[in-house]
Amino acid sequence: MDKKHLLLIDDDGIMLQLFGGQFASAGYEVLYAHDGAEGWEMARSKKPDIILCDFRMPNMDGLELGGRLKAAPETKDIPLVMLTSEDFSADVQRALKDMGVADYLHKSLAFPEMLERVKKIVAP
Repeated sequence: MDKKHLLLIDDDGIMLQLFGGQFASAGYEVLYAHDGAEGWEMARSKKPDIILCDFRMPNMDGLELGGRLKAAPETKDIPLVMLTSEDFSADVQRALKDMGVADYLHKSLAFPEMLERVKKIVAP
């Protein structure tokens, strides 16, 4: 079986290392981007199987990046999962759903549960 490619976008290097290492240990090929602009370029050039993106980032936040990804023909079908350290309001949850975000995960979620939710999204 081919490894699934996961693009991880977060401006926090510690989060990239933490989540990236865990997903790599779980058998994913992990690609890293440090902000929304870099994530946008990587999504278009690498076409990962799934994108995990931090919601709050400087320059281009997760909401703006998600809008771009879902509007572009070459990236609109890549599942997008938002990572957050905050509790989303009902309005933000609705906006994410309307945009086509596959799921949103709190960064404090236990990794086994996070992994299961990602696996369900990228299941063959």
